[in-house]
Amino acid sequence: MLTAEERLRLIHVKIERANKHISDLRTEIHAFLGSRPYEVGAKPDAKIPDKVVKYFISVQETPVIISAVAGDALFNLRAALDHLAYQLGSVNGASDRILRLTCFPISDNAEKYKTEAPGKVRGMSTDGWRSRKIARDPAGHETLDHRSRVRSRGAAPHTY
Repeated sequence: MLTAEERLRLIHVKIERANKHISDLRTEIHAFLGSRPYEVGAKPDAKIPDKVVKYFISVQETPVIISAVAGDALFNLRAALDHLAYQLGSVNGASDRILRLTCFPISDNAEKYKTEAPGKVRGMSTDGWRSRKIARDPAGHETLDHRSRVRSRGAAPHTY
């Protein structure tokens, strides 16, 4: 049986790999922006005196490698969350059959979360998940209410 430190190390490897991809992503973005991928023009506004209208003359397509590296980083971060869920299920004594279905509970929206999350966390203790509330961020997207997480665990926000 793995120690807690060994379990965390398995998760940390994925995070380290994601950080490498993020570093590579920064390099790719810097190189792309350094190539001056767009040209901006300016001309006087015919309707409003002393006003200048700016417009794009040309725009280069974003290199596919930027999307690929960003995807690799996100994949590794998501994998770290899934590894965490698996390890929590394993520590909780979940069977191999249940562990194969265990993953971090992420869903497209609140309705799917309500139906999908219980199956994703079946092997884990769900006391903490049940206390979560769905909220909306400033852009109107559904999200977990961070304040309910803090209240449910009694921890300071910076610990999440």
